[in-house]
Amino acid sequence: MEKGLKKDMLEMTFDLDRFFQPGYVIELCENTYYRGTRDRRAVAGILAQAERFPGVEAAEKFIRRHLRCAGWNVCICEVCWVLLCVESEVEEPDIYWDGSGFSADLGKALAFSSYRKAVSCQKRERLQEFSMIELQIFRRKKVLLAA
Repeated sequence: MEKGLKKDMLEMTFDLDRFFQPGYVIELCENTYYRGTRDRRAVAGILAQAERFPGVEAAEKFIRRHLRCAGWNVCICEVCWVLLCVESEVEEPDIYWDGSGFSADLGKALAFSSYRKAVSCQKRERLQEFSMIELQIFRRKKVLLAA
């Protein structure tokens, strides 16, 4: 009975997408994200607190309707999972899996919409010993708010 319980516990997957949500966020300034409103004012916070949007269009529509401060140069960012080379822990720059090999170009990194998809790719490509899964932010679209 004890071996069966141990095996079941090892096979259980921890749903990291519930705690580190992928999706789209609105970056108000560098490393500061829209997290909601209070008294009709935008409230900013860290990535973990940022409000998530299902797509670029939804985020842009929200910006145009609710964030009307002229001169703001906000950015819509995608939060997703990537495979990072384990050597990146000790070396600079970070090296990402691009689908055929590792590259230092974050723009070419293969992005995953869920942790499970990243794990699946890691197993399929036999990269468990060479890579780790990390949440990454990609700046997808700049939106300049005019008066």
